[in-house]
Amino acid sequence: TSVRIYRAAMGCGGSAGNKYGASAGEDVAGSTGNKKVTSISKALCSSAITGAKTHAAAHQQLVETFKSWDVDGDGKLSPEEVLKVCKHMNMKVEIGDIADLFAEMDANGDGSLSFEELADALMETPQLPRYFKLLAAISSEFDAKSKRLVGGDDSIKQEEALQKWLEKQYVNRLQPLIRQIFTHHDKDDSGALSRDESIVLFSSYIEKLKTYADVVVEASLKQKLAEASANEKVIRKVTEKMNGFVQEQIACFDSEKDKNGCYKKAFELLDRSADGEVQVEELLEALTPGRYRYREFHKAMKLVTTEALEAKVKEYTYVSKKGEAQKRNKRDN
Repeated sequence: TSVRIYRAAMGCGGSAGNKYGASAGEDVAGSTGNKKVTSISKALCSSAITGAKTHAAAHQQLVETFKSWDVDGDGKLSPEEVLKVCKHMNMKVEIGDIADLFAEMDANGDGSLSFEELADALMETPQLPRYFKLLAAISSEFDAKSKRLVGGDDSIKQEEALQKWLEKQYVNRLQPLIRQIFTHHDKDDSGALSRDESIVLFSSYIEKLKTYADVVVEASLKQKLAEASANEKVIRKVTEKMNGFVQEQIACFDSEKDKNGCYKKAFELLDRSADGEVQVEELLEALTPGRYRYREFHKAMKLVTTEALEAKVKEYTYVSKKGEAQKRNKRDN
């Protein structure tokens, strides 16, 4: 499937719930982990990618940094090699701290770090899966509340109250997690995100969005189509087309992200004060659904927006229903 958490991430609503690890009413902020390990990881990442202006440059710089840290050239980093790097950076760490670091980074438990393990640990955003799951949970709760609206003379007041409820959930539940994302990517603890720190965040966001796009809004899509009086055959055809549409958008971004300067545009959009840094309030606006900069951030990254997704659903539904009607007319005649 390709339409459920993606629509939740785009602020479209749609039920998500238990299948994605977060049920209605369940917050998924999680813990912040070992602070010493986090400090070491952030320092290593800052050293590895400083000065990179694009995602490709950050990746290549990390490749070269890995090679320089791999003193014996065996293609992996030992605890002793990482300790030496930390000492060279004048960090106050002991071998026990490195053991804790490896406990989090060494995915296959072989006692060393491959390039892939280092890249995952330094350039990933562990809070993002929880961010998407929480969006889905809030969306599911919103849908449930929408179904309980009774209509009548005060229907407008009911809808306004529901929108206020939604905004409150974003502020009280989602934004604390966005603040964690900001802190995680503030590798030098400056209180702001530099261009290279922002590039790592943008790249990680896209990778996670791609993962959750595979789970996207089939249930929500079917609900929309049911409202349009679509039969099962139309629903199946439209769902297939929407899956393809979402994947096309992601593939388009994959092939053009550096060439078209998407990251640069996204950074400049978020950097409202034009001081060369992204502040936490600016990131909150970009990652909170319903905000103007949320929509513009996704446009800058050449990702499909809420409006485009809704328009495609309507377009595909109309075409499919028209095709079904023409087939019926031919049979009748």
